[in-house]
Amino acid sequence: MTTLFLTLAALMAALTFLAHVVIGGRVNAAPVLSRPDLPNGPKTTMTFSWNAASLLLLAIALGYGFSALQGPANQPLVWFLTLLCVFHAALGVASSLRGGLSPLRFPPAMLFLAISAFGGLALLTA
Repeated sequence: MTTLFLTLAALMAALTFLAHVVIGGRVNAAPVLSRPDLPNGPKTTMTFSWNAASLLLLAIALGYGFSALQGPANQPLVWFLTLLCVFHAALGVASSLRGGLSPLRFPPAMLFLAISAFGGLALLTA
C-alpha cells in the first residue's frame, strides 16, 4: 500500500469530519434542531445520528492515518474502511437522487467518493 494514498485518504476523511461538524452543523443540523414544532423524539434521534456520523468520520480518518503509519500489516483495515466509504458514497448518491438533487452537488456523496478513491488507490498500489 502506498503511504501517500493512505495519508490522502486520512486527510480527506479529516476534512470531511471538519466540514460535517463546522459547516454541516451550522447549515443543516442547527436549523432542524431549533424548530420548535419538532418533537423531542425526532430531535434526540437527529442529534444522535449527527454525532454518530461525526464519530464515524473521525474513526475513518484515524484508521487511515494509523494505517499510513503502520504499513502493509493493516491491509484488512484499509479494505474495511474503503468498502465502508464506498457504501456511504453509494448511499449518498441514492439519497441525493431520491431527494431530487444532483449527486455532484451533494457533499456526502462526493466526499465519501473521494475518500474511497484514495483508499482504493492505496490498495491498488500494494
